Amino acid sequence: MFPKAPWLVSGPRLYDIDIVQRGICKLCLQERELQRSHLLAASIIKTLRGDGLPNPDPIVATHEIALQTSRTITDYLLCRDCEDLFSKNGETWTIANIAREGSFPLWEQLKQTVPVCVLEQKHWAVYSGAEAFGPKMEKLRYFALSVFWRSAVHQWKNVAHLPKLEFGRYEEPLRRFLHGDASFPSEIALIIRLWPVEPLVKIAYYPLRTVARECHMFQFYIPCVQFYLCIGQRIPSDFRVLCSYKTPQNVIMVENKINTDAMGLMRETLQRARHSKSVKEWINRPTLPYE
Repeated sequence: MFPKAPWLVSGPRLYDIDIVQRGICKLCLQERELQRSHLLAASIIKTLRGDGLPNPDPIVATHEIALQTSRTITDYLLCRDCEDLFSKNGETWTIANIAREGSFPLWEQLKQTVPVCVLEQKHWAVYSGAEAFGPKMEKLRYFALSVFWRSAVHQWKNVAHLPKLEFGRYEEPLRRFLHGDASFPSEIALIIRLWPVEPLVKIAYYPLRTVARECHMFQFYIPCVQFYLCIGQRIPSDFRVLCSYKTPQNVIMVENKINTDAMGLMRETLQRARHSKSVKEWINRPTLPYE
C-alpha cells in the first residue's frame, strides 16, 4: 500500500504573486494587461499535499533538485479575458473531477456506462466520453489542449527550465482553435487515459516529449489522468482511433493496472535530483510510495 505522503510534481519551484504587467497576450494576440498564468493550476498541486504530515507540501523535482513546496509555476502569459476563457472552457470542471483523497469523479461517472470495447489481456478498456459526460466532455479535452499549448508558447522556468514543447507549424492552428476562431486541427490527435486502480497514484508531471513512431508525441499527467498529444501528417491509425476528437464516441481509455510508467518516471527523477533536507527525510522513510 502507498503511505500517505507528499507526492512528486516533476518540474521546478514556483511563484504565485498576483501582479499584472502590460504585454501581448499569447492567446488573443492583443496588447493587454497580463495576469500571472499557471502552467498547472494551483488547485491541482493542492491535491498532492500530504495533509497530516509535519511538512504536507508536495515534492517538486527536476533531474537537478528536489524540494518541498506548494507554490505553483506562473508567468505573464494571458490577459484576464483569456484566463477566464481557459477556466470556463475546461480548467474548473476538469480539476473538480480528477482523483483526490477518497474520490475520483471522472471514473465514478464513466464506469456507469458500458465500455465500447475491452481488451482483457492488455488490462484496458475503451469508454465513450460522449455518453458519460455529454457536452461536458469538451471541457476535459479543452483543458488538456490548453496545457499542451501553454507548454509550447512559453519557456516556463524557475529552479530549472521546463522542456519547451515544439509544435512548429501546428502551434498556430491549435491557438486559433483554443481561442474559438477555428475547428479542431486535422493533423492533431488527443488521447486520454484514466488510471483508476487502487491505490490511486497521486502524482503529476508537466508536459514533455515522448517517443512515438511516425509523428510527434507529447504527454502530461495529473492525478490518475494521462493526456497524449500526437501531431503530424502521419499519425498512426491506431492513435487516430483512440483520439477523443476524431471518434464520435469521444473515446477515453481506462487502464486496469497501476501506472508503472509514471511511477518509474517519479523514481528516476528523485534518484537523479539533489535533495533538500526535508526530501532526504521523506525519501529515507521505511517505505517509499512507489514500492
